[in-house]
Amino acid sequence: MFSKSKAIPLRGSASALCNNLALNRIPEKNLTTHAVVHRSAVNLVTVAGAVTGEGQQNFHHRQVTCREAGQHTGSMVLQAKWCQLATRNLLVITSQKGVQIFEQDGAIMVFWHALGAAESVSGYSTFARGVAPVAGNLICVGTSSGNVLCFNIPPKGPNVTLAETMKGHSCAITDITSTGESGDTVVTADDGGNIIVWKGPKFVEVTRISGSRNPAPCICLWNNTVIAAYSTGHIRLFSAETGNIHAEVCAHARWISALDILLESGLLISASEDSFARIWQLKKGDTTEIEHVHSECVTDIQLCGAKFTSAEGKAFAVTGYDTNEIIYYVQN
Repeated sequence: MFSKSKAIPLRGSASALCNNLALNRIPEKNLTTHAVVHRSAVNLVTVAGAVTGEGQQNFHHRQVTCREAGQHTGSMVLQAKWCQLATRNLLVITSQKGVQIFEQDGAIMVFWHALGAAESVSGYSTFARGVAPVAGNLICVGTSSGNVLCFNIPPKGPNVTLAETMKGHSCAITDITSTGESGDTVVTADDGGNIIVWKGPKFVEVTRISGSRNPAPCICLWNNTVIAAYSTGHIRLFSAETGNIHAEVCAHARWISALDILLESGLLISASEDSFARIWQLKKGDTTEIEHVHSECVTDIQLCGAKFTSAEGKAFAVTGYDTNEIIYYVQN
């Protein structure tokens, strides 16, 4: 169904982090930029033309280093993700020191938020992880304390403010998803496998899904259904309104490291440390159903990122730990 296509080279290998692949599409310029974290830097690779990995393509590389002003050494980056808001598109980088927000090309830093005492937990390292845009002008970022920082983003300029701190988790945030710029629903997950659904504009907890102490490193939201991937290799589907489970799949043999979903078609891709990328079809009925569509083994590579690269699900890309390329697969 899919065959391996041309790989896109990276200036540095991918770190062993979940969700370690982000895409930013600029349709008016026919450009797509990929972001992959390597230690204290984010490698950006921009490709012109159709993003299928096929044909002769030119690559433009840029490296964004996460460091405080006056510091010569960078801090460990945990995630890089673009956030499409109502009036601007920003690159958000989370690290052990805090949160950095850049213009979408990574050239200009717009805002820097250092993690303070409120985000530190005795005996544990401090970091930010989990990013999602919401309501057109807000960006939510998770922290190691379990708090979720909600930043108000102006239409232009650097006057970013901390609008709200959402408190409900007792351990580190792993991932955040939302209804995007058009909605005000946010879903957060933590290291204990607990999931909370929040409703804005003043975010209040509306649904809590208790975990079983197994981290939920990746979550998605589709048609009022929360899709959660776990360190045990399971994928579970929950109602965002009631928290009731709709379906459970033993999807992988090891830790699931990435999820991505196409909202229109309901196609879901999962990637795991077991070297497999799998595609699933979600179907909405009285409950949400899930059906396996395709499996692809990326031999001897511990996968850490996966994204659909076409809106129709005809191509996808994956990254792997200690691998200095983005591997493309295209539908036959």
